[in-house]
Amino acid sequence: MGLLDTRSIAIDASKVDTAEKSVPRKDIKDDGQSANWGSKLDTNGNQTTWFGYKLHIATDVKSELPVALSITPASTNDGIMAESILKECHNNLNNPSIISWMPVMIKSQYTN
Repeated sequence: MGLLDTRSIAIDASKVDTAEKSVPRKDIKDDGQSANWGSKLDTNGNQTTWFGYKLHIATDVKSELPVALSITPASTNDGIMAESILKECHNNLNNPSIISWMPVMIKSQYTN
């Protein structure tokens, strides 16, 4: 079908609000699955905080179709999830040459 170009993959994370009632930070169940408090800068550099989850997604740049995704508690760090999203891309696309350069770029982005 040729829908995916796969020469360029974009990775991003977005907030996902929950219908659950928010709870104070001191009462958060930190089990890696339950909703919790997240915070990140929006496109204008303003801090935004929410109670819920975070969607980490990798998309094919040309088609804008998702290649890999993961939903985590809102407090999960984007940089920590980048490696697992890249591995999921590799598994889903079954083509190691597509992402061979990405870990170097991601590592340099989060270690400076």
